[in-house]
Amino acid sequence: MPYRARYRFKLLSPLTVDVSGDIAISIPGLPVANLEIGANAYPFGQWAILKMSDFATEKEARVAGERLGDILLVAGAVTMTGIDIGFSQTTLQFSQDIHDAVKAVDGKILRAETHGLIVYKENTVKIVGIDARGSALIASDALERRLEMSASLVTGMTDRQRNCAALLNDSFFVPQTEGQFVLRVSAVEALCDQNDVGSEYQSAISKIEAFVEKQDFPSDVKTTINRSLSFQKEAVTAAILYVEISTFAFRKRR
Repeated sequence: MPYRARYRFKLLSPLTVDVSGDIAISIPGLPVANLEIGANAYPFGQWAILKMSDFATEKEARVAGERLGDILLVAGAVTMTGIDIGFSQTTLQFSQDIHDAVKAVDGKILRAETHGLIVYKENTVKIVGIDARGSALIASDALERRLEMSASLVTGMTDRQRNCAALLNDSFFVPQTEGQFVLRVSAVEALCDQNDVGSEYQSAISKIEAFVEKQDFPSDVKTTINRSLSFQKEAVTAAILYVEISTFAFRKRR
């Protein structure tokens, strides 16, 4: 029985296609894939599925599926389409009784819907997905207590602290873990005095480079040390530039 690679992903911009049936998609270096349009994704975007069939082995299907994931990732970034391929994992679990019941009725193996790639033998798997959303409520008196607590913390607040707090707040509105991580790293970097600390740090590296040059080290050892020092200097410069751009962007926005 042939194997199938199935990739479920999120599109930022919904497709203007007929959702009643599959659409054949040709991708260089891969078999023809069938595109299936899903429901709207939360909080925005649309689910879509690409399926490639007739692979002789599970390994062939997985290799093709992973290549498809890379293509989706690059296409979303380069063309600014916005494609979230997920991590090919699911936290939804079913009890053994449910697995046995599905097997008895359909003769198929039960699998939970996945955001990403799954590979399986064709016509052997039943995929079940569950969409759920929750919300947290806050009472007015609880909000009042939090505001009272924070009032004492804003005395003498600096621009860096303001930018840090803004970035942290923005991260709470981002559903993707990757986006939250980037914003929170930026929040920490926004607190740093990049001009003073960065300049001193780079000056120290330059002095170490000059010291190494005067030592009677073998040439390969000098090369290795200087390469490491150069990397550290470039990393600091890149961090300074990144924080300055991020800070400017958020100041501009506010």
